Amino acid sequence: AACAAQVAAFVGAAAASDFAIDGESVTYSGPDEWSFRRFILHYAHLCKAAGGVDAFLIGSEMREVRRVLQRIEAKLDRRASARPDGPFASAGP
Repeated sequence: AACAAQVAAFVGAAAASDFAIDGESVTYSGPDEWSFRRFILHYAHLCKAAGGVDAFLIGSEMREVRRVLQRIEAKLDRRASARPDGPFASAGP
């Protein structure tokens, strides 16, 4: 549950309708958050304000974040298996 809440906070609740373009400026009037969704939508509106683009690349840095998280999970799994009485110990028989 805690992990799901952290992911939801990271992604955020900003909506495209929370942004407005005024000339070359983009304004935001949505939830008070600094989320990934707000970041992406802000850049999309900047692209539109600039007259449009053929494409823009987002999320390429997330590949490395995923690798780091997988290494952390593997390390936690190894530690849990090495400590049968640790915080990840099974309560079952």
